[in-house]
Amino acid sequence: MAGVLEKWPNLRVEIIEGVWDRLAEGLLTHEIDLALGTSGMETDGVAAIADCCWTDLSYVVAGNDHPLRGKDKISLAETLELRWALTPAGTGPYLHLKETFAKAGLPMPEIAVESRSVTVLKSLVARCGFVGWMSGPMFDTERKAGLIDALPVEGLKAPRTLMAFRRRQGILPTPATRLLDELRNLAGSLQSFSPEADTAENSSAHHPWR
Repeated sequence: MAGVLEKWPNLRVEIIEGVWDRLAEGLLTHEIDLALGTSGMETDGVAAIADCCWTDLSYVVAGNDHPLRGKDKISLAETLELRWALTPAGTGPYLHLKETFAKAGLPMPEIAVESRSVTVLKSLVARCGFVGWMSGPMFDTERKAGLIDALPVEGLKAPRTLMAFRRRQGILPTPATRLLDELRNLAGSLQSFSPEADTAENSSAHHPWR
């Protein structure tokens, strides 16, 4: 985002953060022009931009004072007994978590609290003893602040592919085209995010919950 504004200082950028259905609605109502979401979210009215995509990783996360933080390693099965806070069924994080547990031969964890609010979910994880499911860039700021970090789940590797999306109909406005060009450059240089590395958070126009 900083790169875009340095090249075009008079450009005005509005950022919306939310789960995918909120972003798709924003595209279709012309509230936003570009959205970032996980692959496979195309609809009759929303198209993926195939040459603007990258991969990151998701993790089981907990507050830094969580009881399991003292363990060197835990199994994914152990997390079934924990209090989970997550986005609702049908959202990207929910489906990704369900897929990850299914691949391990485990049922979907029971979700104690569902919320579409990123702020609420982070607060529950950081302050109330819940665990959550987040991509690396989503909790990078809280990790650096010592509030939230990934639990050491043995053998867990959960990649996801993110893409830019636009309306199928119509022409992108010039400012959105400039931002898309910068996103393409960024996507070409991004590596899978690791919470152990001090990597800059992915810049985005409209970042989904993922």
